[in-house]
Formats: sequence, C-alpha cells, structure tokens
Amino acid sequence: MSKFWERIGGKHKRVLDELGIENFRRTISRQYSSAEEYDTSEWIANAYRQCKSLGITFIDESGIGNPMTVEVDGKLVSQDLVHSCYEAFVLKDILERSTSVCEIGGGSGRTAETILKLFPHLSYTIVDVPPAINVAQWYLEKSGITNVSFVPPKDAPQHYDVYLAISVFSELAKVEV
Repeated sequence: MSKFWERIGGKHKRVLDELGIENFRRTISRQYSSAEEYDTSEWIANAYRQCKSLGITFIDESGIGNPMTVEVDGKLVSQDLVHSCYEAFVLKDILERSTSVCEIGGGSGRTAETILKLFPHLSYTIVDVPPAINVAQWYLEKSGITNVSFVPPKDAPQHYDVYLAISVFSELAKVEV
C-alpha cells in the first residue's frame, strides 16, 4: 500500500471510530473524491440538470451515509449520485455487453451501487484497502446490493471483462501501478 493510503486510511479510521459510519458521506467520503467547490447546492443542482440534458439515467439517492442532498425537480440529488450516474453513462455501451466488472479502489461503493442498479446482470468485485473496503461493504449491504465480492489488493482477480480505476492511479507509487 502506498504511503498516501496508509496515512489517509489511518485518518479515516479515526474519523469512523469517533463519528461513526452512519455519517461517512459527510465526513470521510468527502475527502476521497470531492472538492469543496463541488459540495454545494448550486453545483449539485447544475450538474444534475446538465447530466439530465445528456440523457443520463439516475437511480434514486438512498440517503445512506447521510450525504448532502439537494432537491432538484422533485428528486433528491447528491454529489455522489451525479458522479456515479455520469460514470455509468460513460461506460454504458461497455457494461451492456459485459458480464464482469472489477473495480480497483472502490471507495465507498457508490459507483458499484449505481452500476449494479442500472446493470444488474453484472458480476462485480471491489478491490480496496481498509477502511474503504469496510465502508463499501456496509454501504452496499444497506443499499440492498448483494452481488458484490470484496478482496484486498493482493487478491485482485484476473480475467474480468471490465476493470475500473476511478481516481486511483494518481495516488499510487509507480511500483503499485
């Protein structure tokens, strides 16, 4: 594991121990893939409307993990929801003709949730380190997603149709990549 993930994983474990997993989307999740300028009502609403204009399909925001949400056109929307639905949209053609996905660095499980709700035929594996993999397991279980496997990096599977690595390689040392 890279020094970056050792450091941030330790920090996130302390936050989870202190504040609990129930609020992870307001605490540690914001540190994984968001910037403060994105975490605003205005940004979320504008991004949602822009995505809808492209024809992007949105799943329902579950509210699990207590995300910051905004009501837009009668729908609850979060930053995670906008990002995940956009990612699934970009991958749509590939996912429709695939049977298996391995996500390297699955984080909270937000992308897995969206992809599996939109493409339930897929077999899905998340490869990550603690505490992220523990958060993903908790989150996906609460979301009703049961067809996911979780493995540590040393056991990353081979021979999947699709490998995802969203915001991962920039945080790894060259030898890890």
